[in-house]
Amino acid sequence: MTPMDNSDPSTGTSRKVLDRLALVIRILTLPLVLAAILAFSLYAYEPAAFGGSILEPILLTVFLAIIPIMGYPIQMVVPEWKKQGRPFQRKLAFIMSASGYTAGLVYCIISRTAGPARLIYYSYFISLLVLTAFNFGMHIRSSAHAAGIAGPLCILVICMNPWLCLVSIPVYGLSLWASVRLKRHTVREFILGTVCGLSAVGAAHLLIRFWF
Repeated sequence: MTPMDNSDPSTGTSRKVLDRLALVIRILTLPLVLAAILAFSLYAYEPAAFGGSILEPILLTVFLAIIPIMGYPIQMVVPEWKKQGRPFQRKLAFIMSASGYTAGLVYCIISRTAGPARLIYYSYFISLLVLTAFNFGMHIRSSAHAAGIAGPLCILVICMNPWLCLVSIPVYGLSLWASVRLKRHTVREFILGTVCGLSAVGAAHLLIRFWF
């Protein structure tokens, strides 16, 4: 290092480590991951609320996690779609998420699903409507990732134990940091997405309580 060179190799290494850590956190807090954790955590906590059937959390995972993620492998195997890169990937991910959430709601209504599963299906579908209104209707960019974190964590606290806030809040904070660190979202976009997710859970709770 010459006297004129003020760069510090350790700084570059630290940045790489933080970026990799942020990427790991971002992956672990993907909405599809939390959807699966939510479904099976609630089933393990109170199987009777799901009719004692393991099929219910499996179906929740299919509708809210597996179908939404299918947009990524589909794009990879269709050459024309693959060429369109990240912008088209986001559109396809949104379409697949909308398909999964809508199919889940239809199943919930037809099968007369009750308990926590009903709250989950309604919350995810309403969050889809709210995010669509914000991002496409009002052109206010709001993080679907944040909504997919805040909603499930809120449902866990409501349906299991308020003390889970001690876990949920740090998880949320780490996800916020990771998203901003990786420049996926600004703090404003993440907070707006959080509002969308939490408002969807609140609206679903009120809808179920006073309408059904």
